[in-house]
Amino acid sequence: MIKRNKHIQLKSKVGWISSKGFPLYMLFFSLLLPGAAIYHLITKNNWLKKEYSKQEVYVQQKDAFEKLGLYTKTVESNSRGYALTGNEQFLRNFNILFDSINSVGLQIKASAITDETIAFSYAKLDSFIDEKIRFLQKVNTLTAQNRDSALLFFSGTEGFNLSDSISIYSGVIFQKFNQQISESKTSFWQVKDTNNKIAYSSLAAALLLIVVSFYLLLRENIRTKGISKELEMQKERYRTTLSSMAEGVITTDKDGGIVYMNPAAEQITGWNKQEAENRPLHQVYDVSVESTGLSVTNIVSRILKEGVPIELENNTVLKTRNNAELIINNSGSPLFDNDGNINGAVLVFNDITTEKKNKLDLKESEEKYRNLIDHAADGIFILDQQGRFIDVNSSGCAMMGYTKEEVLHLNLSDITPLEYINKMPINMNDLISGKILLVERQYQRKDGTRFYAEASAKLIAGGKIQSIVRDITQRKKQRKN
Repeated sequence: MIKRNKHIQLKSKVGWISSKGFPLYMLFFSLLLPGAAIYHLITKNNWLKKEYSKQEVYVQQKDAFEKLGLYTKTVESNSRGYALTGNEQFLRNFNILFDSINSVGLQIKASAITDETIAFSYAKLDSFIDEKIRFLQKVNTLTAQNRDSALLFFSGTEGFNLSDSISIYSGVIFQKFNQQISESKTSFWQVKDTNNKIAYSSLAAALLLIVVSFYLLLRENIRTKGISKELEMQKERYRTTLSSMAEGVITTDKDGGIVYMNPAAEQITGWNKQEAENRPLHQVYDVSVESTGLSVTNIVSRILKEGVPIELENNTVLKTRNNAELIINNSGSPLFDNDGNINGAVLVFNDITTEKKNKLDLKESEEKYRNLIDHAADGIFILDQQGRFIDVNSSGCAMMGYTKEEVLHLNLSDITPLEYINKMPINMNDLISGKILLVERQYQRKDGTRFYAEASAKLIAGGKIQSIVRDITQRKKQRKN
């Protein structure tokens, strides 16, 4: 939340700078304080520009070193956190910061450090930071294996010595930068004092500043009109998108009163937008638990209370305005104002009544199919392509003399005499091509007795093999007689 508030404050400052207020203030002070404008323009000579640029380089380089120090300390903290807790979020943060350290290092090397003391100290500092990173990477590796060993290694003298060395050379670098910045500022102000006597020549520049202020005001006015037009277009696009969504969308204020409903929400709830506006959400969005029928607090109330999004929830029943009951899923998120405070919520829900009915119908159909299979007179076996039994019906178990659990631990070769396996192997290529294989062979029961059977086999969904086996022992005897 703190990061969000800082981001909002920064956006507010940027918005003020880019608004009409800035050129207006600029015009106001250019009229009241022409001397300040003259002073500003006089001091903008070539030497001051160079000196100012040099100060900026020093400050940028110092900032880069400060970032490098901060990232180094933070990456050490994340490694310590990973070793203490085993939480892999610290490891992901470590990797991100490692990339940031490399990026800042490249930035420093590209900044062309001219001071020999700083260059020498940075070479040492860079070496110690590299050693420190390798040390922390070893800690991370140990943590993945044994956190106690990692913590013991982390608290050893090697890590402390590296931190001390980094601190020493960082101190030398910052001291030198502070000295350079101080000397540059002193020279800057000396030249400024010398040039003050010719400040009257900047009067023309002050007049130019007035013209520029008017120009900025005009440009800002044009830009504002363009932004307003673009915002209106975006609103229209969002309005069209919301209106076209199949899911119902309802937004509320911070008290839970309805602010907006899209057409899908109107259709699902039975309320139109005009009638529902400003009503408490529970009057329009009356929900209960599907399994118990008990009323439940709608998720918007929980969002406004807890201030966090709520993921998809199923098995909720919505009572519509016409007293129809629909099964829905719903989710929601808080809405924030420019200061980061919750000022409402958005609720997204969908009617899954038909979808759930179809699933129940499918389940019922599957159960009916299963009953038909279980009560079939012939043995029905499901095998994988290696011949392992995956499923079997009651007739198949009775035919073989095994329980279902026993069959599921068998292979086709366990119930097929060896001479039939060698003489009549199953041709998988024929099955894959869609053929139905018909064979007549003997099978062996659990008690060792054999019986003649007629078996058909075909490939079904999932690459499985379905085999239907019929005992024809009596038929064979009748033929012999």
